[in-house]
Amino acid sequence: MMRSKRVCSGLMLTDVMLAIILSLLLLSILFELYLAAHKSLKQQHDFLDMQDNAAAVINALSNEIREAGYIGCPRLDDNFHVISHLPWIISQTNRLVGTEAGELTVRHAGQPVSLISLSADHDVITTDNSRHFSGSDVLLVSDCKHAELVIAEKVNAGKKTQKIKLAQALQYAYEPPAEVSKLIQNTFYLARKKGDVYSFMLRDINGISHELAAGISSLNLLYSVKTTNAWKDTPAKNVMNWSEVSAVAIDLQIQDKTWRAYVRLGSL
Repeated sequence: MMRSKRVCSGLMLTDVMLAIILSLLLLSILFELYLAAHKSLKQQHDFLDMQDNAAAVINALSNEIREAGYIGCPRLDDNFHVISHLPWIISQTNRLVGTEAGELTVRHAGQPVSLISLSADHDVITTDNSRHFSGSDVLLVSDCKHAELVIAEKVNAGKKTQKIKLAQALQYAYEPPAEVSKLIQNTFYLARKKGDVYSFMLRDINGISHELAAGISSLNLLYSVKTTNAWKDTPAKNVMNWSEVSAVAIDLQIQDKTWRAYVRLGSL
């Protein structure tokens, strides 16, 4: 009877040990599956982040390049000059300018509002208030014959209109359907964040910088310029006349992925 109990006890201990081993093996398998699933989820998340950052860079550059030199009704060219009462200017030669350091500066008019009236002294304009202006904004006033850059000194906004006192009197007497818009001057560049990883930055006309995307490995820009026989994509240091640039080739790398785009100027 005692021997039978010892045998049963031995069998029960063996069964328990076997159950523990199987349980540990099962837990190990489940843990490996969890780690694999977590790694796959992280890879998917990282890839989506890369796509979002790439889209932010490509879209920001593409939209600005397409608008380079836009000033409303008149066409910016060598025969049309914007009158500037300020340190800022927009012309055919500076609508889009790159540097050897990889920076790209783009100038154009923002979304316009309609001019309703201009004071006799040419220093107060009334516009609709579909888009609001603020004091110190650099404004572009244009019709199909003329365009001028001035600074908004003070803005009084009403329900349907806004009255803007200008720091400088306009040279010409603008009438409807003339337009008023902000001068946009955006500079895009990469700022080192950590090691060989960069942030894609925008510096506005007031010198304020904003981060648009992170995790950038490299960004290369080539500018399409017409040579004797054909169009050639060339780096900024080889561009002699920026008014001759017709398109920009974008080569963006994030980790081991590459995105490319080719954007023509004025292709809105």
